[in-house]
Amino acid sequence: MPLAHLLYRCPVCGHEPLEGRGSLAGCAACLRAFGPGSGGTRIAVRTGVGELEEVPARALIERIGVYGSPRGSAGAPSFPVEAAATMRVAVRESPIRRRGALLGFCERLGARKVGVLSLYRDRLTFTERSGTMHEWPLGAVRALQGSSSAVQIAPARGGLVSFRLDRDSPKRWDDLLRAQLRAVWRAEGRGEIVEFQPRIQGA
Repeated sequence: MPLAHLLYRCPVCGHEPLEGRGSLAGCAACLRAFGPGSGGTRIAVRTGVGELEEVPARALIERIGVYGSPRGSAGAPSFPVEAAATMRVAVRESPIRRRGALLGFCERLGARKVGVLSLYRDRLTFTERSGTMHEWPLGAVRALQGSSSAVQIAPARGGLVSFRLDRDSPKRWDDLLRAQLRAVWRAEGRGEIVEFQPRIQGA
């Protein structure tokens, strides 16, 4: 995952988005620059006047959450939030075996569909280039999982749905979806979400 996707928002001043490519990222607001540190889990942070410090990556990621949900003041994103993406839907499950024993099942994804992913207050949609729209009410989403390249949901009906973001940060979208799923659960009186995968569960 590019560093500017992992740190989609400046952990120092909260400016969003960070810019950069590969293992380098920078903030246009406070002029901090981020790059590889001396260890695999550390990030070098350089100020606009050349001062340098190394910070654990986890600490910087945690600082991002202090500023609330992505793209919004006071933790309130501006809806809809949209991004170019590619969608794939699980079409079947294949067994995973080892030495003759069944360990579980792996979902096989179908054909790629290019379009726009949109998050609203109460639903997630994907509109294909052809105009065909797919919609999932957030209250019916059963699971959410993020990775270095995609976010995946398990809707109430049908198989797992995977979204690969063309230029946006999958970490940002994972955070957005988590925040909005929590908001929907609270609005529906279902309590607080404590787990997102393998299944969304409340306290």
